[in-house]
Amino acid sequence: MTKPLAMVAYGNILLGSQLVNRLVDLGYRVSSVVDLGTLATQAEKERPLLLVLDLSASQNGNPLDIIQGIRSAEITTHMPILAVTQVNDPSFHARVREAGATMVAVDSAIVAELPHLLEQVLSFE
Repeated sequence: MTKPLAMVAYGNILLGSQLVNRLVDLGYRVSSVVDLGTLATQAEKERPLLLVLDLSASQNGNPLDIIQGIRSAEITTHMPILAVTQVNDPSFHARVREAGATMVAVDSAIVAELPHLLEQVLSFE
Protein backbone atom coordinates (compact mmCIF):
# COMPACT_ATOMS: atom_id res chain seq x y z
CA MET A 1 0.00 0.00 0.00
CA THR A 2 1.26 3.46 -0.86
CA LYS A 3 1.93 5.87 1.98
CA PRO A 4 -0.16 9.06 1.94
CA LEU A 5 1.54 12.14 0.52
CA ALA A 6 1.94 15.31 2.58
CA MET A 7 3.26 18.48 0.98
CA VAL A 8 5.29 20.82 3.19
CA ALA A 9 5.96 24.41 2.10
CA TYR A 10 8.37 26.25 4.33
CA GLY A 11 10.57 29.29 4.65
CA ASN A 12 12.22 28.39 7.95
CA ILE A 13 14.66 25.58 7.09
CA LEU A 14 14.88 24.24 10.65
CA LEU A 15 11.10 24.07 11.02
CA GLY A 16 10.72 22.62 7.53
CA SER A 17 13.21 19.82 8.15
CA GLN A 18 11.62 19.03 11.51
CA LEU A 19 8.17 18.82 9.91
CA VAL A 20 9.43 16.64 7.07
CA ASN A 21 11.20 14.27 9.46
CA ARG A 22 8.18 14.06 11.79
CA LEU A 23 5.80 13.36 8.90
CA VAL A 24 8.10 10.62 7.59
CA ASP A 25 8.18 9.13 11.11
CA LEU A 26 4.36 9.18 11.08
CA GLY A 27 4.26 7.18 7.83
CA TYR A 28 3.85 9.87 5.20
CA ARG A 29 5.69 10.41 1.95
CA VAL A 30 6.68 14.06 1.87
CA SER A 31 7.08 16.52 -0.95
CA SER A 32 8.95 19.70 0.08
CA VAL A 33 8.38 23.09 -1.51
CA VAL A 34 10.45 26.19 -0.77
CA ASP A 35 9.23 28.36 -3.67
CA LEU A 36 5.65 29.50 -3.09
CA GLY A 37 5.46 30.49 -6.73
CA THR A 38 5.28 26.79 -7.64
CA LEU A 39 3.16 25.57 -4.71
CA ALA A 40 -0.28 25.70 -6.34
CA THR A 41 0.98 24.01 -9.51
CA GLN A 42 2.75 21.30 -7.54
CA ALA A 43 -0.32 20.72 -5.37
CA GLU A 44 -2.47 20.31 -8.48
CA LYS A 45 0.06 17.92 -10.03
CA GLU A 46 0.91 15.81 -6.97
CA ARG A 47 -2.49 15.92 -5.21
CA PRO A 48 -1.26 15.46 -1.64
CA LEU A 49 -3.53 14.30 1.15
CA LEU A 50 -2.71 17.51 2.97
CA LEU A 51 -0.60 20.64 2.79
CA VAL A 52 1.42 22.00 5.71
CA LEU A 53 2.26 25.63 4.97
CA ASP A 54 4.76 27.66 6.99
CA LEU A 55 3.41 31.20 6.75
CA SER A 56 6.94 32.58 7.00
CA ALA A 57 7.53 31.17 3.51
CA SER A 58 7.03 34.42 1.65
CA GLN A 59 9.53 34.11 -1.21
CA ASN A 60 7.75 34.42 -4.56
CA GLY A 61 4.31 34.95 -3.11
CA ASN A 62 2.04 35.90 -0.26
CA PRO A 63 1.04 32.76 1.69
CA LEU A 64 -2.53 33.98 2.17
CA ASP A 65 -2.91 34.59 -1.56
CA ILE A 66 -1.48 31.12 -2.22
CA ILE A 67 -4.02 29.56 0.16
CA GLN A 68 -6.84 31.40 -1.61
CA GLY A 69 -5.53 30.21 -4.98
CA ILE A 70 -5.44 26.60 -3.81
CA ARG A 71 -8.98 26.91 -2.47
CA SER A 72 -10.23 28.44 -5.73
CA ALA A 73 -8.85 25.66 -7.96
CA GLU A 74 -11.38 22.87 -8.45
CA ILE A 75 -8.77 20.11 -8.18
CA THR A 76 -7.38 21.35 -4.83
CA THR A 77 -10.37 23.04 -3.23
CA HIS A 78 -10.90 20.11 -0.84
CA MET A 79 -7.24 19.82 0.27
CA PRO A 80 -6.76 20.25 4.03
CA ILE A 81 -4.29 23.04 4.77
CA LEU A 82 -2.50 23.25 8.11
CA ALA A 83 -0.98 26.75 8.35
CA VAL A 84 1.96 27.19 10.71
CA THR A 85 2.90 30.60 12.09
CA GLN A 86 5.11 32.27 14.67
CA VAL A 87 2.30 34.74 15.39
CA ASN A 88 0.04 33.89 18.31
CA ASP A 89 -2.69 36.41 17.52
CA PRO A 90 -6.32 35.28 17.24
CA SER A 91 -7.22 38.00 14.72
CA PHE A 92 -4.32 36.94 12.45
CA HIS A 93 -5.36 33.30 12.80
CA ALA A 94 -8.90 34.28 11.81
CA ARG A 95 -7.58 36.01 8.65
CA VAL A 96 -5.60 32.89 7.76
CA ARG A 97 -8.71 30.71 8.17
CA GLU A 98 -10.74 33.22 6.12
CA ALA A 99 -8.15 32.83 3.36
CA GLY A 100 -8.94 29.11 3.36
CA ALA A 101 -6.63 27.36 5.82
CA THR A 102 -8.31 24.45 7.55
CA MET A 103 -6.39 25.06 10.76
CA VAL A 104 -3.72 27.41 12.11
CA ALA A 105 -1.05 26.30 14.59
CA VAL A 106 1.76 28.16 16.32
CA ASP A 107 5.16 26.84 15.28
CA SER A 108 6.55 26.49 18.82
CA ALA A 109 4.42 23.39 19.44
CA ILE A 110 3.85 22.07 15.93
CA VAL A 111 6.37 19.22 15.87
CA ALA A 112 5.37 17.77 19.25
CA GLU A 113 1.64 18.17 18.57
CA LEU A 114 1.71 17.16 14.90
CA PRO A 115 -0.07 13.77 15.25
CA HIS A 116 -2.96 15.39 17.14
CA LEU A 117 -3.13 18.32 14.72
CA LEU A 118 -3.12 16.02 11.69
CA GLU A 119 -5.98 14.03 13.17
CA GLN A 120 -7.97 17.24 13.58
CA VAL A 121 -7.14 18.76 10.20
CA LEU A 122 -7.89 15.53 8.34
CA SER A 123 -11.25 15.09 10.08
CA PHE A 124 -12.61 18.45 8.87
CA GLU A 125 -15.15 18.25 6.09
